[in-house]
Amino acid sequence: ALDVSNQARILELLTRLRRDSGATMLFVGHDLAVVADFCDAVMTMRAGRLVDIVPAARLRSGEGLHPWTRAIVAASRGDAAA
Repeated sequence: ALDVSNQARILELLTRLRRDSGATMLFVGHDLAVVADFCDAVMTMRAGRLVDIVPAARLRSGEGLHPWTRAIVAASRGDAAA
């Protein structure tokens, strides 16, 4: 719910912290474009259960995704199939 400029500053800060300290972070988000750009891997949950763990780049291709993850990706893109 951050405006674009504040979101960019926070993501830049988190990126710098990861790079400089080598830290691992758990990033919880609903904007899949941001998640795919910021994260190395993505975990998808449904009804409190983990259903998918994939490299973030796979969100763009859609290959090998759990059906629930595919549905989330399609909905975020506004695809009619969602």
